[in-house]
Amino acid sequence: MLQRFLNLFRSRLLDEDIREELDFHRSQSSGAFGNVTRIHEEAREASTYVWLETILQDVRYGLRQLGKSPLISAAAVLSLALGIGANTAIFSLINAVLIRSLPVSHPEELSLVVKPNRKRGSRGAFSHPFVKVLSGARSFSGLIVTAGPGRINLSIDGVDQRVTGETVSVDYFRVLGLTPAAGRFFVQGEDVPGAPDHAVISYGYWQRRFGLDAGVVGKTFDKDGYSYTIIGVAPQEFFGVSAGSSVDVWTTFSRTSARSLNSPGMNYLQVIGRRKAGVQPVPAQAEAEALFRGHVDQFTSESTWTPREREMVRAGYIVLEPGSTGLSSLRLQYSRPLQLLLAIAALVLLIACANVANLLLARGAARAREIGMRLAIGASRTRVMRQLITESMLLASIGGVLAICFAYGGASILVTIISSARGSNPLALNLQPDWRVFVFAAGATFLVGLLFGILPAMRSIAAAVSSERSTSTQPFRARSGKLLIAIQVMLTMVLVFGAGLFLRTLVNLHGVPLGFRTESLYLTEIEFQPGTAAGVKPEVYAALLDQAPRTPGVEAAAICQPFTGGWTNDVLIPSYSTEKVEVHRYQTSAEFFRTMGITVLAGREFSSGDRAGAPRVVVVNQTLARKYFAGRDPIGQVIQFPRHDTPSQIVGVVADVRVQGVRVEIPAAAYSPTFQGLDIPIFGAHTLLVRLRGPAPDWSSRFKEIHPSLRYGGGQFASEQLRNRLWQERTLALLSSFFGGLALLLAAIGLFGNISYVMARRRTEIGVRLALGAQPRRLVSLVLREYLVLVAVGVVVGIGASLAASQLVRQFLFGVEPNDFLTIALAAGVLIGVSLATVFFPARRASLGDPMLALRSE
Repeated sequence: MLQRFLNLFRSRLLDEDIREELDFHRSQSSGAFGNVTRIHEEAREASTYVWLETILQDVRYGLRQLGKSPLISAAAVLSLALGIGANTAIFSLINAVLIRSLPVSHPEELSLVVKPNRKRGSRGAFSHPFVKVLSGARSFSGLIVTAGPGRINLSIDGVDQRVTGETVSVDYFRVLGLTPAAGRFFVQGEDVPGAPDHAVISYGYWQRRFGLDAGVVGKTFDKDGYSYTIIGVAPQEFFGVSAGSSVDVWTTFSRTSARSLNSPGMNYLQVIGRRKAGVQPVPAQAEAEALFRGHVDQFTSESTWTPREREMVRAGYIVLEPGSTGLSSLRLQYSRPLQLLLAIAALVLLIACANVANLLLARGAARAREIGMRLAIGASRTRVMRQLITESMLLASIGGVLAICFAYGGASILVTIISSARGSNPLALNLQPDWRVFVFAAGATFLVGLLFGILPAMRSIAAAVSSERSTSTQPFRARSGKLLIAIQVMLTMVLVFGAGLFLRTLVNLHGVPLGFRTESLYLTEIEFQPGTAAGVKPEVYAALLDQAPRTPGVEAAAICQPFTGGWTNDVLIPSYSTEKVEVHRYQTSAEFFRTMGITVLAGREFSSGDRAGAPRVVVVNQTLARKYFAGRDPIGQVIQFPRHDTPSQIVGVVADVRVQGVRVEIPAAAYSPTFQGLDIPIFGAHTLLVRLRGPAPDWSSRFKEIHPSLRYGGGQFASEQLRNRLWQERTLALLSSFFGGLALLLAAIGLFGNISYVMARRRTEIGVRLALGAQPRRLVSLVLREYLVLVAVGVVVGIGASLAASQLVRQFLFGVEPNDFLTIALAAGVLIGVSLATVFFPARRASLGDPMLALRSE
């Protein structure tokens, strides 16, 4: 078998060997020897794989044919490379986000433990007490527990750095089945309070910060006022269990407060369980659900719970989901946008297929004489069809190889675009192509080769059979080619129109009034060292508010908790109803509304006198006043908050603000003074807001001067933070524009290649027209009219298809209707303009040729 295969590459030597052997046998034969040619062919068939040799012959012939038409071949290969490359790039992103398994031992045994929150459309978290209960489940061999990645401040060798850190359970690496690249991982007992502060760093951080120094194990760094010792390095391929986030430093819960460890109501942990060998997900979920139900019943049995609160907590439930791909927050965010982008990329691929099919149709019409001659001398239609499909598969293969290169760079570009849309929260994904990416690219290449190869091959054979004269003097009248041009324009119209809708959505979202001034508003998170007494915080906040306005470049300062989101309380408004209503709450200091630029509509804002011991006051927003005090003056009315003995009197009404996002309905909101009440020790994370006159000040040194336990938690402008909330809209706008531009490029390449080839085939016709006195501009207008009619038909049909497809993306739009006339007009104008420019130049160049040269060439 090997020898038969090797004979494919020594065809001439094989023929000589067979001829010599036949000559020898013929010389030894005394009688008739038979048909020497037939015997030669039979011997050749027995010595090699004829079918494979035929394929190689077709490939060599196909390469020569492609070389005869370099322009059309280059246009076809480029179209395919862009089309297949775009789809492969999107699939690479989908693979990294949704499909690729974690680089851990037996990822199929992992199960995500999630608590669905139908109201918020998110996944709930768990408390330490429940994790302790779940660790006793017989279905699991271990639990992977994490508080999630976040930005932290480190000080190494006196140099402050902001890196991504994650607090994890002591069994985190053991349960994942990982082997350290250096040192060791955490062991039992290193997560209890008072245990040595140890840390594991990632391979990437080891490389960036320490240059792969083998002595990194044993080095120390400062975090939150404590000294941590590096005990190990994670393997190179491991970035963490949260897709899209690359962790630099892992620490344990050894510094977690006793209140967090013991409170069943502090839910901030995410859990992945590893099922024991042979345990299926269904019985594992049944056991986990039973443990959760018992935990909730015990948790809510205390008398401090109201019936409604107890009912809400007991309505929760947990489910186990496949955990081989890690935590699902990124999948929840990107699943639908990525599916939409894959559909857009598929349209781009269809445009590329139409491009190539049209170019091959044009070339097939020119090869009608050659194909007719081959059929006339005995070649079967099947044999000719195989040769033509081999040429199309050859084109697809070359385009597919280039597509892999484009896809690798294209996926990186897509991640860069998405990261720019996410602002300060960039994506960290492993985009190294694996077998799935190569299989997808190979499958797309094969299907595309067949898709654009069969129709031109059939048309070429039909044209060769029916043609009795040269087609070089005929106008290009291939109906299939014209249909493909119209289809190509139609698909491009859909993509350009979609890009226009997403761009207008983004513009509209940025134009929504927020109710406050974002310019020059700088936000700084206030962080304290672990163990800081709750009673110290009000003193520190007061010192901050005293010192901040004295900082050069600061116009005003205030404290708020939280800046976005708020927390929800069921409050009682006696003048409205005896039933409690839901209100979003914020804690703010004096000068908050002036610092934010929020208009006070009635009454007053907070003053320095609104402190502990003073009468409780509250400021409400316009929505709350309109909803619960319609037709009445809310000033002087009262609101009863939970855990407060006395009600709070409304002293002011302020304008509505959109700090939760421009798509979110403005909730009824109430603002309480920061220094009036017991909420500070309960909700400790606050934000310092400053209105600047110049650049942002260096708060890191200022914070240390105010109080030694106060640490700078990083800062950003309000405009940047709110911009990050529009990451999905920005991603869709940027990527749809990218693919819309790619579709325009493909359409231009297809039209340019097609008309250039057709003009070359019609050179004699044009020469005759010019020789008979035709004006060049009349010839140009003739060609423009012929092609622009096709473009117009494609645009009209594309408008209908765009209006139908736009209904599928209605949920992603804002402030623009799916049938928006202006967007349709702009998309049609851009497409017609690009088509006009693409057709004009080849037609103009052909009309300026020398008619005598054209006639002589024929």
